[in-house]
Amino acid sequence: MTVTVTRKMFTMILSVFAFGHRLSQTQYFAVALVFGALGVEAHIARQEKMAKEAAKKAETTLKTR
Repeated sequence: MTVTVTRKMFTMILSVFAFGHRLSQTQYFAVALVFGALGVEAHIARQEKMAKEAAKKAETTLKTR
């Protein structure tokens, strides 16, 4: 889902710049909101992955003792 949303948003932004389309303030806000949400989602996923890796490393360290 994230990939689809990101692709659609970049396509829309490219269309705005390439073809000179205009966006209202509300539409710019919506674009910022979508990209902000994608950024937060990516940040959370990265933190979860790092926490899993740290837990796995700690578990491995305890097993080797």
